[in-house]
Amino acid sequence: MSTPILLVGLVAAVFTLVTLRFPGRPVTIFLIALFCAVFAWVLSLKDQISDLQTELSTAQLQHERQAREASDALALAHAEIRELEHAHAQRLAAIDSRHQQEFADAQTAADRTVADLRHGALRLRKQLAATSCPAGLQFAGPSPGVDIEAPGLRPEDAGFLVRLADECDADLRAAQAVIDEDRRLCGSQPQQEP
Repeated sequence: MSTPILLVGLVAAVFTLVTLRFPGRPVTIFLIALFCAVFAWVLSLKDQISDLQTELSTAQLQHERQAREASDALALAHAEIRELEHAHAQRLAAIDSRHQQEFADAQTAADRTVADLRHGALRLRKQLAATSCPAGLQFAGPSPGVDIEAPGLRPEDAGFLVRLADECDADLRAAQAVIDEDRRLCGSQPQQEP
């Protein structure tokens, strides 16, 4: 039943009971019945308010628990991201360290090769000769200080080429290692070294 119908029924019941007990005073009896009905309605409102307050406190506790869980999940996600970034930075640092070592090893090998070329312990397989000029171009002759008659590669030039090749190889291996690390981080397969 709704509250207004209950209130009207209560007023009628109280009015009937009081009229039977005190038959000569209808206005007073009506006011007493109305007061009783309003008092009953206020008591029912008090129960409804108490129920609403209980529901509100339950909802607030649930909201606080959910907010705490979301905050904990976010903190955990941030910690995992920081851990992944740290691990990635360590792997890149290891790649850089390996590249620096390979670069130093390539420099040492190139210096050893140049020294062997200078001492004659190592020879180039093919002697290089001065190239001829394409048709229609005039050969101007040697520049001052350049010996055009000596075929082949000078040891200094050979050393430079060996050093350059070794440095390029080391740089290429380091670049491929960084690419492989990025692919691994993104979930694709790294390229296999030949």
